[in-house]
Amino acid sequence: MNIETLRKLGLTSYESRVYLTLKNKGFLHYTELSHESGVPLSKVYEIFERLKRLGLIKRIVLPEYSNGRGNPSTKSFQRRVKQLMKLKQMAEE
Repeated sequence: MNIETLRKLGLTSYESRVYLTLKNKGFLHYTELSHESGVPLSKVYEIFERLKRLGLIKRIVLPEYSNGRGNPSTKSFQRRVKQLMKLKQMAEE
């Protein structure tokens, strides 16, 4: 999975970078996520919430530490990709 593939599925460049960073690095605090992905911290918050709504990532809350990780379930990712492809196809019709 790479940024170009995710972009073809309808994610933005920033969304793709945040998703792949979480998937590859695991648990990260928002500031670490911004640094590792190269996405401005001011954008990380909204992108994180958007990816969470899409079911691509999960938010993990630990005492005094909020972070996230890529959803490890291949089946849930594949299911979401199929949903996004259907939406894209419907929008093009």
